[in-house]
Amino acid sequence: MAEYTLEITRPDGSPKSFQILDSDDEWDRPLAFRVEGFSSDGRLVLVLLMEGNYPESLQAIEFDMSPGHR
Repeated sequence: MAEYTLEITRPDGSPKSFQILDSDDEWDRPLAFRVEGFSSDGRLVLVLLMEGNYPESLQAIEFDMSPGHR
């Protein structure tokens, strides 16, 4: 099982965690999770997720950090 969490340090220094998603799939699959960027207001984050064989498993996820959901 893989759990993807975004950990952010706010400008005031306080930490914040956002649970992006969980995935339960086969063992020994390649995993990659990276932050590509933020919106200019800092509310939205774009992450790339790859689970399994490229390119079929590549996903781009836009995550809204205000309410904390995709």
